[in-house]
Amino acid sequence: MNIFERVEKTPIKYQILIAVILVVCVFFTINKMTSKQDKNKKEFYLNGFCSKVIKSNTEFQRGEVFYLENKLEIYFLLPVGNKMLAGDSVCKVTNTYFYDVYRKDENGEYKFWSTYDFERVE
Repeated sequence: MNIFERVEKTPIKYQILIAVILVVCVFFTINKMTSKQDKNKKEFYLNGFCSKVIKSNTEFQRGEVFYLENKLEIYFLLPVGNKMLAGDSVCKVTNTYFYDVYRKDENGEYKFWSTYDFERVE
């Protein structure tokens, strides 16, 4: 007996219950992801910092997330190219979404690379 045959033999009230549980799980997952991004955006705006990019990860084949040492995240749409790399330094002042990226040169010294706007996911 395959899964579809089992579903057909399950009473309708259990099918509805399972569907409701799945919808609620999807809703809470989306809500949690959204609240995490909102918190990250607020913390990014309020804090001034200089922090290194420790790693990056492609999310849902749509964008790249860069994780900073201070636990904040920066998002770019694909293709990212060389906008930001692990090891880069990110600096910003308080109460702004603009931040500067610095990259090590061949002498190991950080040099200004570019300025980006956190609200414009490029």
